[in-house]
Amino acid sequence: MLSPDADKESFMIQPHALHSDEHIAATSIENAARSPRSAGSERSLRRGLRAPMANPRLAITGWGGGHGGANDAPRERGRGTAPTAVTLLIGLLFGLLVGLLSRPAVAQSPNDTSAEILFQEGRALLEAGDYANACDKFEASHRLAHSVGALLNLGDCRERLGEIASAWAAFRGAATSARERGDSIRQRFAEKRAQELRPRLSYLKFQVPPESRVDQLRIAWGDEIISTALWGVRIPANPGEHEIRISAPQHLSQVVRVTIREEAETQVVEIPVLERSPEPAPVPPPAPTQAPVEPAPAVDAAPVQRPEATPEAGAPPPPATTPGLAPPRDAAAPTGNVVPPAFRAPSARDSGGRDNFIFSSTLVGLYSGVVLVDVLDAGNDFAPVVASLAGGASLGFGASFLGTRDRSLSRSTSDAYSVGLTLGAANGLLVSAALMSERDMENESEAVQVSTLAGMVLGGAGGVWMGHAFKPTRGQVAFASLMSILSGATTGLGLLITRPDIDNDTSVYLMTAGLDAGLVAGSVFAPKIDWSLGRGNLVRLGAVLGAATGWSAALLTSGTEVRDDDSVARAWGIGTLVGMWGGFALTTFMSRDMLRDPGFVAKPRSLTVLTPMALPRGAGLSLSGRF
Repeated sequence: MLSPDADKESFMIQPHALHSDEHIAATSIENAARSPRSAGSERSLRRGLRAPMANPRLAITGWGGGHGGANDAPRERGRGTAPTAVTLLIGLLFGLLVGLLSRPAVAQSPNDTSAEILFQEGRALLEAGDYANACDKFEASHRLAHSVGALLNLGDCRERLGEIASAWAAFRGAATSARERGDSIRQRFAEKRAQELRPRLSYLKFQVPPESRVDQLRIAWGDEIISTALWGVRIPANPGEHEIRISAPQHLSQVVRVTIREEAETQVVEIPVLERSPEPAPVPPPAPTQAPVEPAPAVDAAPVQRPEATPEAGAPPPPATTPGLAPPRDAAAPTGNVVPPAFRAPSARDSGGRDNFIFSSTLVGLYSGVVLVDVLDAGNDFAPVVASLAGGASLGFGASFLGTRDRSLSRSTSDAYSVGLTLGAANGLLVSAALMSERDMENESEAVQVSTLAGMVLGGAGGVWMGHAFKPTRGQVAFASLMSILSGATTGLGLLITRPDIDNDTSVYLMTAGLDAGLVAGSVFAPKIDWSLGRGNLVRLGAVLGAATGWSAALLTSGTEVRDDDSVARAWGIGTLVGMWGGFALTTFMSRDMLRDPGFVAKPRSLTVLTPMALPRGAGLSLSGRF
């Protein structure tokens, strides 16, 4: 078990340190490892795809900031108090923006679920000491849904089996995956483990003398073909026996077996000169088939002697085989110029949450066009409205598309970006609206729109920074956003219960503060949360249904008649508040058996073993393990 101290920027391999995207990326010949075990369990890790999942959004309600009441002075530039078409358009587009940002998440893909199950089985087998089967589970889990955690556990498992080369290759792959995800902590940890194993590596070196280099020479090491670029180069290999098959068209195949008996050993494989296949002797074709002849009726007639058929010249002989040797492989199969998959560089970086990031940024650009229309007072001109909306959407799409083209963006970072956009918009909208109302300021629409857009930009930037800096899981992002919603709602309902006569502006300020305080508290506790994205969405739904149930119960018991003592409003607030937190607690308890988030990394633990120890002058105890 791995458990470096947290202050050394390392972590322990735990059951939930799962799911990242890459396999072994070798830029030199020493980045590949082979094992003497069966080809099925020792093949290099393959790359796969994870089905994309949408992200949870925080929905906010719109604020209707009108242009003035009946007693207000007329607006400049000819705008009156009646709602114009552009006002309705602004409201419609803003509602569309918020609605799309709050669209529900898609369910977790079957591959992710299967990968998590395989990972948990691998952890159980590893702790039980069944390292061989545990390694197979980790490798199968990684093939279904690529993960840094699966590679790290696979490397640890291979090291326990003594397969140093495979362990080194797994840690190198984990370092590559972590680097592309921007996870510097796990990248350094994996690189350190790989560096520690490097002095223990054993190697195979294929020497092919000139006389052995016949046309289409094929050197097969297990299921992999050693390319000509690898001839004469040391290739990491696990201890044990390795079988190398040499073949070529028109030549007899040969098998060479090499055994690596200890660590840090290099075995040179001399490729022998293949013998040419003997020329097969011509074989006569089968006798031609003739129609049956009616026998003569004479009993004493002598038998008719028929001449034997002679072989025709130029008849092709049948394929010949050599006893004791399997026939050579098909010449059309890949030759030695084919690089084995273990040595191939990975394909383009997995974009992860790039699609959601571009989608959300396009909506922000569209809303910026709405703000521009309102600021320029271009509502009466159709052309400027269309140009502003189209230009803003195009700008948002183009900037986000080009800005993320060569960058790796995880889905959790994209989720944090969307949550930041929504909460930033809520802060800008609520605070600016309250300020405008409190100070009786004119042109409040433009100020509110600009403030909302600025809040979205700041919130989105903060979400991206949080995602890159702290590497939360998607479930942790969902938990933090849920805490923000519950905190803001609790603040508002608490004011309704305790201070129903408080002015609206103060209540808006306090609710906004509660919203932000909940986000901060949720972010602080999020690293300890192992929820999956599905569980986070389920708990959020439970809180909403609980609030609706509590409000309905209060409505049925207290009625709808408004009283001077605000008792009905208080009853509604109490019912809604109790129902909301009750639904949250109930669904949290009922979903406790759901799978954890694949990317969750538990707190490091130390695993030590106390064993008896023989000393020169007596006996003692030894404490071993990783600290």
